[in-house]
Order: sequence, then C-alpha cells, then structure tokens
Amino acid sequence: MWRLVLMVWYAGIAPEIAVAQDYSNNGWVQQSFDFESPHLNFTTTVMNGASVKTIPMRGPEQGEIGKILAIGNVADPREWMLVNLIGYSFATPVAPEPLCRSELEREGYQIRAMRSTPDMTMTEALSVASNSEHLTKGVYTRCYARGNITLVLHVFDDVSDITTQEAYNARRAAALDLYTRFTTDLIFEDGASANFGGMLQEVTVKFGDDRVDFTVSEIWDVAINDFTGSLPAEMQLFRNRDGQTLGVLWLHVAEGPEPTDLAEVAARFVTQYFSDLTQQVGSLEVVSNVPDEDLSELKGRRVRVAVNGFGDIEASVIWHDGRLYVLGLWQNYEQPADRSMFYTRLAAHSSFVMMKNDLVRSLP
Repeated sequence: MWRLVLMVWYAGIAPEIAVAQDYSNNGWVQQSFDFESPHLNFTTTVMNGASVKTIPMRGPEQGEIGKILAIGNVADPREWMLVNLIGYSFATPVAPEPLCRSELEREGYQIRAMRSTPDMTMTEALSVASNSEHLTKGVYTRCYARGNITLVLHVFDDVSDITTQEAYNARRAAALDLYTRFTTDLIFEDGASANFGGMLQEVTVKFGDDRVDFTVSEIWDVAINDFTGSLPAEMQLFRNRDGQTLGVLWLHVAEGPEPTDLAEVAARFVTQYFSDLTQQVGSLEVVSNVPDEDLSELKGRRVRVAVNGFGDIEASVIWHDGRLYVLGLWQNYEQPADRSMFYTRLAAHSSFVMMKNDLVRSLP
C-alpha cells in the first residue's frame, strides 16, 4: 500500500512520468546480488543483457567512523541508464532519510521529492541535476536500513543529449519502469524487510492519557524522564564517552495558550533551556529560526543555535492543541564542513529525526 501511494505521489510531482512503460523488447530476468552479507544479499529483476558487478561489504575497521563502499552496479543495455549500489556501515543504525538527503545534495542533485516509511526504515527520493540551460540527469533513490548497514540504490538516467520533450518523457518513463521493477521485485536473502535489526532502544513518555514510544540509538543514556502523565515534564538523554559529554537530546512539553509570536518563544526557550542545563559552555547565538517545512499541518519552528566553541543545537518547537513541544539536540561537534564530520554527527542526528517523527505522528 505504501509503495502504491508513493508511485502516485511521484506522478503528481512529475506528470510526464506518471505512466511507467517498458521501452525494450529484451525482456527481464531474475538476478542474485551477493555482497557476502546475509543482511544485504538480495535477488531482483534486471533487464536481459545487463552487466552486474558486486563486491563484498565490509564493516568499519578500528578507529573508523564507518565504512562506505560502492558494492555493486548494473550497467543497463541502454547506455544512458545505470544502477549503483552503495553500502554504509556504522557501529549503530542510522535513519536512511538524513543520510540519503546529505549524499544527494553533496553530489549536486536537487531533491524534488523525498518520503520515508512511518518507521523511518526506508526512504525514497526523486532528484535531478541540471546545467544553466536544462536538466542533465535524473535519479531515483531508495535507501534501506538493514541493521547497522544502510543500503542505497540509485537509478540514474542521463538526459543531457535529449532535444525534444517527447524523447525526454520516454527516457524518464523508462527509468521509472526500471526503478519500479528493481525495487518491487527486490527480496532480501534473510526474508526481512527494511529494519534496524533490534539495535535501537525505546523510551516511553506519557502526555496526560497519551503514550508515545520513542525509538532512539543505544548511544544514549536516559538521565531524566519524568513524563508520567502530568505536565510540564521533560526528558534528557546524554551521550557520554571517556568521561566527556558529546551530546544531549531532550524533550520538554508544557501546557499553555498559543504564543502570539512562536518564533520569539522558540528562540528564547531553546537558548534558556540549554543555558540552565549547563553553565560550562560559551555564548549562544541563534543562527536560524524558520518555519518548519516538515510540519505543513502544524505550527512549528526549526531553530539552530551556535554554541561558541562547543558545537551547536538543532531544535524543533511545535505548538499544538494547547501544548508547547520542544525537542532539542546539542552536539559537541562543529557544523559538518566535510563528509567525515557529517557522519560523526549522524547517529545522534538520526535519533533527533526519529524522535521528531514519532512525536509528530502521535499528535492528534
């Protein structure tokens, strides 16, 4: 059902590819993909005559944040189309959505649409690349959580040589057809769908009569959780290593009237809360405070605060049905200027993204 909805959703964004057709008479065949990993190995459908290559997936070595490997590709008989498979292995599971968003944007793609399953174990995206004159490439992406490994597949189609709308539509439709066949027919060797492999922990909170089970990484220790029903209440999770605090993830919920200026309340609350939490940090500077585009049906703000010399804070502030919800994450790392720093921060950021997803889905 979710896949059907997603295909319709894609069609609404790009009407020219609403109908997927087979533009080849070569036929389709079953193909096994072996990465020497029961969690990743799968079978699916490829075009007859396609060239398939795979290599073993390996985990990170001592001292490494993670391991990123291009573990396979499918060279389609149509030379303008290619399937790439990439494995991302970390010590703990991460949410596919922020990983895939970062990788696509890093490669210069414009993400036209992105959607994740309710449990955040799988993400799909439609992206394009362009020059100053026209689109040059399209890519359909699907990202699967497989325990502590994320499998990412891209279906690329080169449209840089296209000169007519009809030819462009036909090529994009063929790419969608391949992507749909590849993902619909994909069956993992262990028979399981996308999952975090039981490697996450649940933290339960109660807002009055409402109960929410948050899913977060095991990197967190629960320091405070006084959500027993009455409000206001708060929860604090700490990430510690070798006696050093590397991060704090918190949730605060209080009842009250709707703020007349949610932006002002959001900035003031986030900075004051963190100042009260610790007196051992530098000055706080609100560097962004914008409407939260992820919350189209809710009143929310997305706030980012620089903590001079001690990383930064990202926060989501929501007012809904007489309650103010503040979800915040402080990481004692600077903003990611390179790929390595992004992945250093990813496990904690994934917990923030998953908690926000759980919170929003729980609101009536």
